[in-house]
Amino acid sequence: MNFTGSLNKGNQLTMFADVLNQVSYLSIRKILNFSLIQLSYLLSILFNRPLVWGKPFFISLEPASVCNLACPQCPAGVGDVKREKIFLDVNAYKAIVDEISGTTIILSLYHQGEPLMHKSFADMVKYASERK
Repeated sequence: MNFTGSLNKGNQLTMFADVLNQVSYLSIRKILNFSLIQLSYLLSILFNRPLVWGKPFFISLEPASVCNLACPQCPAGVGDVKREKIFLDVNAYKAIVDEISGTTIILSLYHQGEPLMHKSFADMVKYASERK
């Protein structure tokens, strides 16, 4: 199957702009942190003992533990997971983002809950984006 045949110039420009946007979030500090993580992983294998250098480059936070959907493939959607309905405290979220902003490359704001159900979700995205 040829996927490139369906890419017109508009799609290609959109994809290129998206890549440039993602690269704009990188910094020397983030690249060095990622390199430390990779190096410590390789040395852990070589020396057969855990070595952890650097901070996480990927963080996943769940703004809301609730969901208004019933997706058949999701444990929360089919009711297999019973959890307390919790919304991440905005001040705790800001403290986490402030701590990870210099080293984290990817911040994921979903898990099994629907993040859009958090009343401050748009503000949370804006806050993280401003601290890239």
